[in-house]
Amino acid sequence: MSPTPRTGEAPPKRIRRWLLKHLGGPAGRAAIADLDREYTARRASGRWRWAASWYAVEAVRLRTHFAWYRLRQRSIRAVPGSARDGWSPTEWFAETGRHVVRMFRHAPGFSLAAIVTVALGIAATVSVFSVVNTVLLRPLPFQEPERLVALFEWAVPRDVRENVANPGNARALEERSSRFDRMASVSLQLPLTMTGADEPLEIRGHLTEEDFFQVLGLEAEVGRTFSAGADLSVREVVLSHGLWTRAFGGDPTALGRSLVVNGTSAVIVGVLPPVVVPFGDGSDAWIVSSFEESDQENSGRWIWVVGRLAEGATLEQARAEMTAIGSGLQEEFPGFNAGWVINVKPLTQHLIGDVRQLLWVLLGAVVLLLLIAASNVASLHLVRATERRHEMAIRTSLGASGRRLGGQLLAESLTLAGAGALLGVGLARVGTDIAATHLSSAFAIPRIEELSMDSTVALFAIVITVGTGLLFGLAPALQAARTAPAMALQAESRGPSRRAGRVRGALVVTEVALSLVLLTGAGLVARSFVSLTSVDSGLRPEGVLTGRVNLSAGYDDDSRRQFFPELIQRVAAIPGVTAVGGITFLPMDGLGSATSYWAGDRPAPAEADRTAADVRSVVGDYFGAMGIEVISGSPFDGTERRDEPRKVIINRAAAESFWPGESAVGRPVVYSWGNDIRQEVVGVVADVRTRGLDTEPRGILYMPYEQAPDFNYLSLAIRTPGDPLSLVGPVKNILRDMDPQIPLASPRVMEDLVGASVARPQMTSALMGAFAALAALLSAVGLYGVIAFSVSGRTREIGIRVAVGAGRSDVLGLVVRQGMGLAATGLVLGLIGSLLAGKLLEGLLFSVSPRDPLVLVGSLTLLAAVAFVACLVPAMKAAGIHPREALTAD
Repeated sequence: MSPTPRTGEAPPKRIRRWLLKHLGGPAGRAAIADLDREYTARRASGRWRWAASWYAVEAVRLRTHFAWYRLRQRSIRAVPGSARDGWSPTEWFAETGRHVVRMFRHAPGFSLAAIVTVALGIAATVSVFSVVNTVLLRPLPFQEPERLVALFEWAVPRDVRENVANPGNARALEERSSRFDRMASVSLQLPLTMTGADEPLEIRGHLTEEDFFQVLGLEAEVGRTFSAGADLSVREVVLSHGLWTRAFGGDPTALGRSLVVNGTSAVIVGVLPPVVVPFGDGSDAWIVSSFEESDQENSGRWIWVVGRLAEGATLEQARAEMTAIGSGLQEEFPGFNAGWVINVKPLTQHLIGDVRQLLWVLLGAVVLLLLIAASNVASLHLVRATERRHEMAIRTSLGASGRRLGGQLLAESLTLAGAGALLGVGLARVGTDIAATHLSSAFAIPRIEELSMDSTVALFAIVITVGTGLLFGLAPALQAARTAPAMALQAESRGPSRRAGRVRGALVVTEVALSLVLLTGAGLVARSFVSLTSVDSGLRPEGVLTGRVNLSAGYDDDSRRQFFPELIQRVAAIPGVTAVGGITFLPMDGLGSATSYWAGDRPAPAEADRTAADVRSVVGDYFGAMGIEVISGSPFDGTERRDEPRKVIINRAAAESFWPGESAVGRPVVYSWGNDIRQEVVGVVADVRTRGLDTEPRGILYMPYEQAPDFNYLSLAIRTPGDPLSLVGPVKNILRDMDPQIPLASPRVMEDLVGASVARPQMTSALMGAFAALAALLSAVGLYGVIAFSVSGRTREIGIRVAVGAGRSDVLGLVVRQGMGLAATGLVLGLIGSLLAGKLLEGLLFSVSPRDPLVLVGSLTLLAAVAFVACLVPAMKAAGIHPREALTAD
């Protein structure tokens, strides 16, 4: 029989109150009740003498147990997405944010490297996409631009499908068409002299019909466009935004101001917004005019035509109708229209021209670069995830599920990508501002003036940011999500996992393959550029100053015949000038005139079979000033007169096309210029590539200005052994003395003009080279990281190998073989990709095959050398491992 407890022997009240204070809640009270029952049982069993002491010890133990439990719960709560019930999304995001901040603070080097790598990739990608979006994707700034087309006349045997049209033909097209709402014509771009601003200016302008802007659906930014039935005695003029800013300081009061353009009164009625205007690249002004008096027989071809399709009409229907109307015009005017057809193109396609392929290639290149950057960061993440195995094992043992730990790692990746995107978009914004300012003339990209980062670019940036974050964060997240608690602890004891190593190896292979594709593309473009610049232009542009002189309408043929020779004579007297001449259209300047021609000592070919030649008028010693070789005969001597038989100098291409292997001097040439004009060849000069180094030379007819003063402007060519720009002041003084209203327009060095003709391939080569260099660097860093981490995980193995007799060369070979094996796999895959990608570059290459063996072998060798160096550095470190240190390493 158990002894009866003494009266008043209850659990110690002070200890019990302390427990109740710290163990509140149902769980605490239940634990205290259990403790009280155990206390009563002990007293009833005869152990009551020590019951009070036991109660005190158990109370402390119970308090400690509950404190640890709550600490454990808080630890689990610190793991975003733990097994804790009731975890709300708000709490998850808040805790994830705090965890990411701690991650940045504890691993700043890793975070900074990841952010900078992502930022570079995103900056390049967003910058190029901004250009693609502006030029290719964004609709033209006109009303219903999809209904706008450009109409051209095309002599089928010739290579120019987008030739200017005849005003009479254009009028017939509009009158006879039922597939168009309206058509309007605008002249070729013309050099014009404008007075009425602060000083005389040469501008590039157009004569245009009054409804030209209405057909486009383009409104003025300031003022208005042309009014219907405008009085042509005082012509209305609409300025470009650039000229308004440059000549009038953007002053709105410039509206209504009177100007004199080439001797004709004009009044400013409006200013266009800063957008591209069809057929007006770099144009400054549009002057209302009428082409009603022009006909098919006498006015030649010198206008552009834009049309707006009728509602519901298709491009195919319009082309069929224009073909039928063109056939009718050939029958009506066989002497003028024989062999000419009507070519119809969407206006967008005409404006973009040949830049479409270039921009898509550049965008593809930066996307490859972004993939390489993402692969590099993914490799860093996997290394980081391996280093955090201990942390993940503890978190898993505390109750965090693999799925939610993977979510945490993915959140870290997206945060890094977001930080990199913020920096990258900032860099891209600076890049687009520079592009809009400088690439307009240097890169010759249409619509580049409209370059901006709009909502489409913002959406693109968000998509590639999320995609990049998922790309480099998915592998470590999946690795964490698939790890059970027991596996995490076992992996922690084993060291680096083979699965992670295989993933890192695959990422390096991908980087090397993509880098080789980029490097090969850059090599092809660079070799193409070298081939282009090695082409003989036919000129010696060094030391030549050029500038255009445009006489106003007040100068007739006789006064122009006197003005230009006198100007040439006075400029030749400037000290330091060794030769000076003038020509109506400079080579590679973008302007020109051409017509059909044929050998006069043979039967005249049919109109449809005639070829075209560039037509130029020259004054003074033009060939000597430009360094053009005179092959046979002699240049003009300045004694030619308009009432004498006409003379002409032709180039080698024209001579070889008519009299191959024979002398052309003394032979007759006929060209069509309103009527058929017969001339005697007095000389043959070397070919000059007038339209650019990438175009084959065609026939050129050089005529003495005295016998062909059809143009009221000339471009000077002044050769000097000194600085050509030092002659600008003296030439301007001479012009000011001869006529204060005539400016020297666009003074520049001829070398710059030739350089501008290859600006686009030069810029393409530079961009592709930069992308390739960065890709090779990222690949080398990725390969180095994988090999270095592999070496760190094999320290004990390497130490054992050295201890049993392996030499330094054996260890070097072991490590280098591992890295070069990955590199070799990437190089093979990259070579296959390079051969496929080369076809995409074919349209951008000049005299280079897309499978050029020199480029392929050179790119392979260069990237293999980079990979070898990246492997050699960690291999040398591994070879220096001491066996004792390796075997005693933890």
